[in-house]
Amino acid sequence: MGRRLSGNGSSGGKPKVEAYTVATTGGVVKTLARLLGGASVFAVFSADAGVTMDTGTGGITVALAAGESKSLVVTERAANGAGYFRPITLTGAAAVVTPPAGNVVTAMLMGQSEMSILWPDYGFIPQPAATGGGNLVVYYSDNETNGVSGQPVSKITVNDASRTGGVLSPAIHALGAFLKLAAPAKTFVLGKGSKQGTARYELYSDSTDGLDIDGNGSIDDNRSWVDFANVASAIETDYGNVDHLIECWYNADASYTANFKSTFWPFYFGVDASNNPVALGSATNANGYKGTLDHMLWDATAASADVKGRGIFARSKTKWHLLTPMPFQSAPNDTEATGFTAYNASSRNAEPTRANLHALANEARAQEVSLVVGPSAHIAKWTNDAGEYAYKSIHPSKRDPDGQVQLMWPIAIAMARAGGVTIAEPTVDSLVIGANNAYVDVLVNLPNGGTLTTLAALRAGTRTYTTSAPHQQPVTGFQLTRGGVARPVFPSSQTSYPQAFRGSVQIVDAGSGSPKKATVRITPETAFAAGEKLTYLAGEATAALLQTRDNDLYPWMMIEHIPALYDATATYPFPGVAVRPQQVELAIPAVDSTPFVARSAAFDGGDWFTNSSISVPASSNGLMSLWFKNTDSAWTTGKYVCQYRVGTTAVLELLTTTTGRMNMRLNNGSATDTLAFYAAAGNTQFAVNTWYHIMAAWTATGLSIYVNGSLVGTLAYTSLDMGGATITRLGLGAATTGLTPLPCEIGHYYLNVSATLDLSVQANREKFILAGAPVNLGATGQLPTGTTPEWYYDGAGAAWANKGSATGGTLTGALTAGAAPHL
Repeated sequence: MGRRLSGNGSSGGKPKVEAYTVATTGGVVKTLARLLGGASVFAVFSADAGVTMDTGTGGITVALAAGESKSLVVTERAANGAGYFRPITLTGAAAVVTPPAGNVVTAMLMGQSEMSILWPDYGFIPQPAATGGGNLVVYYSDNETNGVSGQPVSKITVNDASRTGGVLSPAIHALGAFLKLAAPAKTFVLGKGSKQGTARYELYSDSTDGLDIDGNGSIDDNRSWVDFANVASAIETDYGNVDHLIECWYNADASYTANFKSTFWPFYFGVDASNNPVALGSATNANGYKGTLDHMLWDATAASADVKGRGIFARSKTKWHLLTPMPFQSAPNDTEATGFTAYNASSRNAEPTRANLHALANEARAQEVSLVVGPSAHIAKWTNDAGEYAYKSIHPSKRDPDGQVQLMWPIAIAMARAGGVTIAEPTVDSLVIGANNAYVDVLVNLPNGGTLTTLAALRAGTRTYTTSAPHQQPVTGFQLTRGGVARPVFPSSQTSYPQAFRGSVQIVDAGSGSPKKATVRITPETAFAAGEKLTYLAGEATAALLQTRDNDLYPWMMIEHIPALYDATATYPFPGVAVRPQQVELAIPAVDSTPFVARSAAFDGGDWFTNSSISVPASSNGLMSLWFKNTDSAWTTGKYVCQYRVGTTAVLELLTTTTGRMNMRLNNGSATDTLAFYAAAGNTQFAVNTWYHIMAAWTATGLSIYVNGSLVGTLAYTSLDMGGATITRLGLGAATTGLTPLPCEIGHYYLNVSATLDLSVQANREKFILAGAPVNLGATGQLPTGTTPEWYYDGAGAAWANKGSATGGTLTGALTAGAAPHL
């Protein structure tokens, strides 16, 4: 409705959108009172047919069918002559139907401007085609215009009819469609508890209401607790309890992040940081904060966790969800901010650590209300209210779905979690240094089993993103610190920037292994050195450079895409969960001081390793890699490369079988435990005195074998015997008994019985074999997965021995140096 009034406001007033739900039989909808200090005069400016105003009572009378909407515009004039036009939408409602107990999820959303902007329909973004069909109900009290509090609470069911009212945003309707997909059996209820331009004290402190706190001549605290309380009360009246509090605050309280507990614990729990009760009316001036404690969320001093006491929620009944915003500090600075140089260094001035927020989940009081921290709410298009970029743009765009709709997704995740859907926040796991320090692989945990991508990659073909930012990469947001200087990683094409900070950043593995991880490879033009550091999104709003062009960098920030929650037919499908910003610097791992050398050990048929008294726990995931050359006089069946037993049962073995074939045994719950394989497709036989690279990866349900980088066989089964068992015996170069040894040469023998990789991903195969030659696996074999495997045999000649984490075997005989493996 606000769009119809463009240019019609008067005396500095702002057009206001309101929605009221009325009975289907019509009647007096609202008595217009106490809107401008109680001295307002109203008159109908324009209205749809069937809407009348009783000038004697100020009541609006209308007859509506269920789902029918009618609109009107009234002029509101205060006694002093100030005023503005007020558009109102009236929507007919059917009888309230309360969903079955247990299938309703209720929540309040608390915050400031960013959260408030998610609600209204500003008229620039198209409404989605689907809305969830009524599985989402929203409550709100419109307190945004001119700081007027005490407005009636509106209740709207989000459905196809609500899209046409000009009231609820496309983001709210997209939320309804997503929740219908994620939890179709649930009904979700969400109340608006946010207000633009406000800090926490403006919510809970009555003593500051209507005051100019900072002395700049304007009212700072135009927010009243009654607006929050009225919405919560309306939800409780209809549904019995507010089950969840979801909050996300941006810059208003940023400077208090480091002292969150000592500053805000009275508001959250009615106690101070030392758990001492805080009386209502007490000053909340810890760390220089403002106001008095006139209201609180939960009361830790209540007689029991089941009652509210002085709070608005009971500790056993309302759970806390804290979304982490970016930036969680003061508004972004301009290009002259402290920390900028001619080289465009990242701005880190006054940056609060997000770790303080995640640490709250360890607090006893927070655990009492089941606090969940995250996900991060930073991937969005940020502009000013005019839709333009500005150096203090901390609002999601009202004109682009990547603003208002995109910022709704973290709230959608919190709502889905509240409805029982498991969605975790992906995180940066660790760094793995590449061969010759040429690159670093950043491993990213994918807890939802999805794939690592970016908005730009996910939407390729449907939307084209561009930016003039010189540090835009296929994956943007990484910052390198070397020589004490922090810079983004610039593309190699940006030759005006220092070579030490140029290179490539790209996803080389979108997700594999168990637990599933993705790999982002950073390859600088100048090789890495141990002790240099990397961070991901350590800066402010765009987490890189804070020039206006950087507002366009969000499409290249990492997300975990979850196919099961992605409806490709939706107008605004849920793209994924943002990867948590990694503000703690990760040190580049140390590299082997000795240059990597491809080598092997020669077994002459009288040499082998055995051990009958090991104790090595095994999982259902595993990974094997070795370079192998059969040096026997002829191919002979039944000779062992390796064998592992659980008690007396052989659970894993690799041996020769009929002419030109190998056999791998992996005991499992199906009828077939073995997989025979050739050297290549088309039954190409293995030959003696020829190097081969053999790789195998397995999970609880399947085995895959690769020779020289190509798939040669797979085996499916229902369970793995080795999973959860303890390996007690090993044999390498022979069976565990030392029998049937195999004359051969073995190089870089790697066996991991606690983790795996998806070898269908080329980048994972290249962690073991590249260009027909061995790859440096690290001093302890740690490089492929980021952790040391149980067995990694390497060394020169007689020094060939296990460098892994488990007990190795005792050598019988004497090894000599073999040839360097190669294809």
